[in-house]
Amino acid sequence: MEFSFPKYPFFWNYDDMYNIINYTSKEINPNEYDEYTKLLLEKFPNYKIIKSNQIIKSKEEIKNLNIHTWYLSQLNIFENDEFNIKILTNSKFKYKNNVKCFIFDPYNIFKNLDYDKKNKKEENIVIIKKHTSIFPELIPSLYIHTHNIKGIFRFSPNNNSKVILNKDSLENICYIILDKIIVIIEITNS
Repeated sequence: MEFSFPKYPFFWNYDDMYNIINYTSKEINPNEYDEYTKLLLEKFPNYKIIKSNQIIKSKEEIKNLNIHTWYLSQLNIFENDEFNIKILTNSKFKYKNNVKCFIFDPYNIFKNLDYDKKNKKEENIVIIKKHTSIFPELIPSLYIHTHNIKGIFRFSPNNNSKVILNKDSLENICYIILDKIIVIIEITNS
């Protein structure tokens, strides 16, 4: 069975990976850039700019950021077009990599995650709140991989891309910086 996912980063819940993602994307031109996009382009010149909208039922549903599909689309393993990638649910293809990625969150739509002292974990995705804290040469790496569970293709693990929405935030826009792209994601509640 094939399942179509957005090619660009999207928010999801690891436990319901194969639910439909209500998501649209488009490449935008310079006259549509906001102030933060312009600031990011100063630090990351020649990056492609994608504007996306994701509709979710409630803020409680967002638990993870998926960036696997962007990197899988670069490998030409799965069929993909400008905005989507078709994943074969019974695929046995395995992908492991350390990828450069962070979230720029100037509107404070995400909660800061605490360092897990008990399990000595700090591999959660990096969220930067102020543009003055962004240094291109220090973009952190995030470990991602794919695997199969009982013959079903999965993006994993879920704990190293954990994000939690701040329910009190008045804004709904964030910026995902990956290899050669900046994705502006606007979250809309249905």
